Parts: sequence; C-alpha cells; structure tokens
Amino acid sequence: MSKSEGRAEEFFNQLQSDEEMQRKIRQGLENLAKEVGYEVTEEELSAELRKRWANQGAVGLVYSEPPGF
Repeated sequence: MSKSEGRAEEFFNQLQSDEEMQRKIRQGLENLAKEVGYEVTEEELSAELRKRWANQGAVGLVYSEPPGF
C-alpha cells in the first residue's frame, strides 16, 4: 500500500466515526447539485446514492467518483 493509499484509508476510517465530517460531505453534495441546477435535498441525494450502491454489481459505475476517473 502506498503512503497516499494509507492516508485515503485513514480519511475514510475517520469519516466513519466523525459526524461533523459526515455532515460536511452531505452538505457539499447538496451544494454541488444546486450549483449545477438541481433543486434537491441532501436526504433525496443520499437516498438515491443508497439505491444505486445497493444495485451496483461487481462491474459498473462508481458513484462516489466522477466518470473518467
């Protein structure tokens, strides 16, 4: 594992238990949606992500990353 991979893992480990970080992620997602013209709440976005992640098989889109990355 590279140093950057280890740091990414540390970030997500902290994110799992840090409610303030989780709030910032949710709010950022809502703000991004509104910036590009979608009037949706973070609750609606979270529900849609959960639905897509549940239906995501071994091969498919990764909704946590923009296409092309």
